[in-house]
Amino acid sequence: MIVLGVDTSANACSTALVRDDILLGERFALSGHTHSATLLSMIDELLKACGLAIQDIDRFAVTAGPGSFTGVRIGVATVKGLAEVGQKPCAGVSTLEAMAALSPDLSGILCCAMDARRSQVYAALFDENGRLSPDEALPIAELERRLLQLNRPVTFFGDGAELCHKTMQQRPDWGLAPEEVRYQRAYGAILAAREEDYGPPALLQATYLRPSQAERVASAIASKEPVGAGASLAQRSA
Repeated sequence: MIVLGVDTSANACSTALVRDDILLGERFALSGHTHSATLLSMIDELLKACGLAIQDIDRFAVTAGPGSFTGVRIGVATVKGLAEVGQKPCAGVSTLEAMAALSPDLSGILCCAMDARRSQVYAALFDENGRLSPDEALPIAELERRLLQLNRPVTFFGDGAELCHKTMQQRPDWGLAPEEVRYQRAYGAILAAREEDYGPPALLQATYLRPSQAERVASAIASKEPVGAGASLAQRSA
């Protein structure tokens, strides 16, 4: 069984290949280029380095969100397009769960967090027994309140880890994960995907925890629409 993993949920872009639970290779880039310009070439390079072709892939796994709206869309659309050719099964997994799957054997709570801007993060909590909370978009202050209530050692993962660590109280048992395992990677998507997560490519969907900036602007404009505007439009359409 050969699985190709993809992650484009944040600034970094990565892909990984696994055969029968053995990691064959990875490509990881934090180049500043848009993922649409680098992802396919990275996949091609990795396949060639491993002596494989896209037709050899049995399954695909991708981080389907939360994360950058554009980034998540690129990853999901790319995997869907590659998988549809041979109707290969796909799994879309939580970016935060993919991060936790990569974590070393640490005690205490794993706080996986991604910077969602405006003093908010996408976050989920895990420990050695699994999930402690769902994926959520929430203020950093609220995340801190919840962690304080749990009163356990905490290790922060993700591109929001440093932001959380700097913003929150400097507790001696709260720290950053080692940089080499701190950020999400495509290999984590493969590790996090369960058998039941795989399905036809047509069913693969991105997961967003809040509206995009464009949707928020459109909603704000609509909410300020004059009271009579809707009625006038309806009358003109009648």
